[in-house]
Amino acid sequence: KFVEYEQEGIPEYWIIDPLRKQAEFYHLGKDKLYHLSPPNADGVYYSKSVDGFFLTVDWLWQDPLPDELEVLRQIGVL
Repeated sequence: KFVEYEQEGIPEYWIIDPLRKQAEFYHLGKDKLYHLSPPNADGVYYSKSVDGFFLTVDWLWQDPLPDELEVLRQIGVL
């Protein structure tokens, strides 16, 4: 799907692999190609498409998963 989404101009593409505990984030550049957008040094990915949205990658691997309301508070939705 990566190439198809890139060709259709989808601005952001995430690959989440729960088995390997890996997350890759790509954004569509001015050249119409996807470019890797790694999380920052604290493991936080800031969306290039949704203003103000971020994801702490470790949230994906926590067991149990973090409380949904707490996550919404942290990203500023609540």
